[in-house]
Amino acid sequence: MGRKHAILLLFGLCCLSLQAGATPRLRACVDEYPPQQRLHPKAEGENIAALEALSQLLSLDLVLVEGPNFARCLLMLDRGEVDVVPGIIPSEERARQYLLLPFRHDSRYVFVSHKGLQPLLRYEDLYGKPIAVSRNTLYFSRFDKDPALQKEQVGSLNTAIRMLLAERIQLVIVPEVNLGGLRSQFEDFDRLLQVNPLRIGEDRIIQFGFSRFHGLGLSEQTLRDKVETAFAAGVFEDAIREFIDTHPHWY
Repeated sequence: MGRKHAILLLFGLCCLSLQAGATPRLRACVDEYPPQQRLHPKAEGENIAALEALSQLLSLDLVLVEGPNFARCLLMLDRGEVDVVPGIIPSEERARQYLLLPFRHDSRYVFVSHKGLQPLLRYEDLYGKPIAVSRNTLYFSRFDKDPALQKEQVGSLNTAIRMLLAERIQLVIVPEVNLGGLRSQFEDFDRLLQVNPLRIGEDRIIQFGFSRFHGLGLSEQTLRDKVETAFAAGVFEDAIREFIDTHPHWY
């Protein structure tokens, strides 16, 4: 064997040794979306608490990867650049794309507008009003499938609120649980905006989305068994409830 081949063989053996000794990590993509999640000034939030519980359940080190918005996180999940994205509303298409596993029950949705707009009391009051929706986000079935609504896609919920404050949009659809976080971020929220009486929700479970190309070293069945058992035992919702109890200023 020549010297060159011996060096290449040694390099290959070293790489295999490093791979074998590497600790699998749980790479999770999150964007700024309080109270579900934020990374600045530090990583915390309801989904972060659930991810920490997940990492402990799977005995994996949690690595948070910042995405500019939810749509980019889903793109990274598609490519296998991250292993999991929390907060996915299930659909048939998403079930084909990702391994979806449950972690919490969904929130109701409200509609925020400028003060002075006639209060929204029923679903039909939404017609004829531009509504900001976050890109690649599902809300509830009737709303998602209604072609008569005037929906304006934006990159994030924060962008939508800025557009509303600038009077570039009339309505923003918001998970009810996010209202406290938005009030803390936008000082003019209560002075200029109103939360309308209309509240709509569905009885459904929010999911972790695992990449089909994840590097967790676990089979799909093992993942399913562990996560579904933990969800049934309330592990993730207990972690979220603890976060809520210790962060009342977020709400």
